[in-house]
Amino acid sequence: MALNLARLQRMAAGVIVPYTQEHAAAHAEFAARMWPKNERRRSSNYNRWKYRAPNRGCVERHLLALWDGKVVGQVGMTPVQAHVGGRQVAAKWICDFMVDPDYRFRGFAPLLMAQAINTPGLTLGDNPTEMLTPVVKGFGFREFAAPYKMLLPLNAAQILSWKLPQKFRWLIPAVALLTRPFLKWRARKLLSRSLGKMATPCRWDDLLELVSRRQRDLDVPHVVHDRSFLEWRCPGAPGFSKEMRGLRTASGGYLLWGDDHPDRYDPDVHVFDWSAANADDCQALFSGVCQAAEELGARTISVLVNTPQEQAWLRNLGFLKVPTPVKVFCYPPQQIPSDMHRFHFCHYDAHADL
Repeated sequence: MALNLARLQRMAAGVIVPYTQEHAAAHAEFAARMWPKNERRRSSNYNRWKYRAPNRGCVERHLLALWDGKVVGQVGMTPVQAHVGGRQVAAKWICDFMVDPDYRFRGFAPLLMAQAINTPGLTLGDNPTEMLTPVVKGFGFREFAAPYKMLLPLNAAQILSWKLPQKFRWLIPAVALLTRPFLKWRARKLLSRSLGKMATPCRWDDLLELVSRRQRDLDVPHVVHDRSFLEWRCPGAPGFSKEMRGLRTASGGYLLWGDDHPDRYDPDVHVFDWSAANADDCQALFSGVCQAAEELGARTISVLVNTPQEQAWLRNLGFLKVPTPVKVFCYPPQQIPSDMHRFHFCHYDAHADL
């Protein structure tokens, strides 16, 4: 059923409010209950960085649902620039959408989304949760074809934790140890140090021109990775997320990667952005990140692939495709030309795993 946006925005007055310091304690308590293993979400400093807000004052793009002085829901919006139909437009990426389970089905989710839509700029989001999906459909968001996620398992523990029922998870350490030789065999092309072509490690800011060149070549909607975006995103948030690292090839290929936050044991490595000229270029880049991941003791390498060609290259290197594609949605739907059906999506557009 279609949701009445104007009516919901009127109803949201006084219930949905932007974050201010007076809400800090109530929000920290809410975040601790909703994300007990993610301490960063409780931090005002971290949220100000993530939503690109000033160090002091109101955070207009961090909306809270209040009930009797208690925070019962939230939504965050990261401001970005989007390239659509040959022009650049202001946009914001919806993230961290959550309503306390004790307060669900009381209308807070549509109220939060209505106020988020009401903030300036094209509204973008990805992979709506089961709770958020009916809200997205109700407002008439448009869905785009987006990339698939691919994984290279270096330690079976994580994949086993997804697959095994709780009662069998005590077997994970032993099975992970037994499967280690097989996983190293799968990644043999990337772990070999005898390749004729190798990528050169570099700083993320050494790649600014290569990223800019790649962006100019894209003819589908995408988030703009200009200097402002990269200088905010790549250094990370001090104390919360690490600085990204880079790899480059002589033929103009590049890769930006990083591992999880500093207090994480057995990190996962994420490829945030990459571009390869050909299969050899791809192998050189991913060999570099695979060897770094092995030294870190990482469990998996994750990457998004936007084209069938990229899929084929990575499949040949031992990567597995996650069956369900990533979903990207936008509002208002008519702001992107109707003949554009695909959105080029990178891992750091939506703050993957932050």
